[in-house]
Amino acid sequence: MERETILIAGGGVSGAVLATLLARDGRRAMLVERREAGETKCCGCCLAPRGVRRLTELGLAPVLDYIGAAPTRRWRLRGDAGRILMEQSLGSRAGAVVPRDRFDAALLERARSKGAEIVRGATVQLAPDGEVSIRSRRGEVIERLRPALLVGADGIGSGVARAAGLASEDRAQASVPRLADSRATGRRARLGFSWRIDEPTARTIALEPEVIEIHLVDGGYLGLVHGRGAVHAGALAASGAPSALLRAWAARSEALASLGACEPQSARDFDATGPLPWRPRCIARAAGATGVTGVALIGDAAGYEQPFTGEGMTWAIESAMVLAKVMRTAPRWDERAAAAYAAAHAQVFELRRWRLRTIGRVGEVLSRSRAWQRCAEAVSRVPLIPGAIVRSVVAA
Repeated sequence: MERETILIAGGGVSGAVLATLLARDGRRAMLVERREAGETKCCGCCLAPRGVRRLTELGLAPVLDYIGAAPTRRWRLRGDAGRILMEQSLGSRAGAVVPRDRFDAALLERARSKGAEIVRGATVQLAPDGEVSIRSRRGEVIERLRPALLVGADGIGSGVARAAGLASEDRAQASVPRLADSRATGRRARLGFSWRIDEPTARTIALEPEVIEIHLVDGGYLGLVHGRGAVHAGALAASGAPSALLRAWAARSEALASLGACEPQSARDFDATGPLPWRPRCIARAAGATGVTGVALIGDAAGYEQPFTGEGMTWAIESAMVLAKVMRTAPRWDERAAAAYAAAHAQVFELRRWRLRTIGRVGEVLSRSRAWQRCAEAVSRVPLIPGAIVRSVVAA
């Protein structure tokens, strides 16, 4: 794979970090991102303290200063009526609030500065014969190639995973990039959605700076955090149109009352993703006979449970680091390299996935039962327990 093209589909955190690492290693990396500059994506915009440490290790921490990331230092959990159930410092290391449009753009620019080729406003299509087409949003073919490796960094519901046959049969749906008010998620489906509340409206929300607030709401949860000049909101809900859900949550919780007047003007202002959880059948495929392209999945494309802990961006950074490390020792992408990546990824993430799944289920139970919320409030009064819980939840 010395100078053969490694094609990365997706210019979010995982794709941009991988492109940077590959370019540093002298690999020829080409990254294709569907979004144009300035377009947003579904995200709570909270980078965990561990994620900040990973950026520091990679020499990418200056990106946080460049985009004016605000720090997060405390985590607060509220019940569905607005009562505080638990509150705790994140510890000696702060997290960061990173608006995704600016954060992703800064990471992509860093990748470009290291030698990666960046193509925006385009998509990647994998044909059955292994040929890959890069197409504009209007469907025009920009380039056709057979890369040494195709990396799916295209998030939940990964199109690369589905095209390569790596998606589980029951999870082979595409991700939802936008959520219309008229669209219901279905009885069993769970969708995440997010939006941004800019100044001066953001000032009307009763939310302290540097605090991540998680509100348990009927059937899901809502996260709020102050950035610089905006409040970032992200939620997970089992069903219903976002605007209707927000109005119901605001009516039920005194702490969310001001949010009811701050909902987006249009359903198109919501970014969405899901269904969740997303679990591909496997995360790597070796290059086979002539014409068959090898595939690897990173970030959310490699599987994600629920966003309760806010670890998505941290996992994205770390999965890119895992794949880059494997590729440094792989002379070519073959069965051995694919197996090495799958094993290394499982070693880093499998226990965390189980932990995140468990925490998410506990959050679901709490969101539906005030009796359990009162139990959680009682537990939070026991010395040392809140700190241990919060460090686990937010990956401090």
